[in-house]
Amino acid sequence: MDATALSPEEAQELAALRQRAYGPHPDIAADTAALARLAALESASHPASVPAPSPRAERPAPATDAAPPVARDAWAPQEPAAPAPQPVTRTPLRRRLRDAAASAKGWIARRRMVAIAIAFVLVVAIAWGGAQLAAPQSDRSLGRIPAGVDGERLARQGFLDAAGVTVAEVQRFEAYESLQVWVVLADTGDRCLVIDADRYGVLGFNCTPAGLDPVIDLRVWRGMREQVFGDLPPDSFLRFEHVGSRVHVWVRAPLDAP
Repeated sequence: MDATALSPEEAQELAALRQRAYGPHPDIAADTAALARLAALESASHPASVPAPSPRAERPAPATDAAPPVARDAWAPQEPAAPAPQPVTRTPLRRRLRDAAASAKGWIARRRMVAIAIAFVLVVAIAWGGAQLAAPQSDRSLGRIPAGVDGERLARQGFLDAAGVTVAEVQRFEAYESLQVWVVLADTGDRCLVIDADRYGVLGFNCTPAGLDPVIDLRVWRGMREQVFGDLPPDSFLRFEHVGSRVHVWVRAPLDAP
């Protein structure tokens, strides 16, 4: 007898029993009636010379072995095949060691450069601080005040024309005793320090280019009226220096002064 001897209902029943026996979730082992019915239908669906396979509850065959093939639509979208696994490439140990050594050398070099830069900054700071401590402190520091009409009068003085100075600005600073202190900014960028005494005229005049601070040194000579320099004795020495926005004054009395 072949499979066509089964009726459509029996063929449908056989397919259901096969699914229970050979499907992914077999549950027919405990159902003796279902097992007997499956054996009978299997016998009826195969020739007599071919023994029907006995269902195994312990290790069922995959459902795809016995289940009828499922027809697929040729026009249905196909699922993309899973990509083949890429081979894992391993970096040789020697190369990894070489790369690690190069990275360590770069890190050490960067730390060394940072240490050198810090040391350089410290040396410069210490040198600058030492220079500031070693430099003598001025005895007076004169701040800037309004120039007024006296500044306009100074700008017209002939000694500036004789020195070839074209005045761009006149700055006035606090007086030292009876001495008037001026800074003339020339159109060339030079700075001219001027020390003026009302009764004696200009006592000192010095111009320096940009980047240099103008300095004037004065000595109190004998016979000069004392009120010009205050109570300084003859042969006293004064230095005026324009730095930034102030004029600094250093005073040195003669060695034989009491």
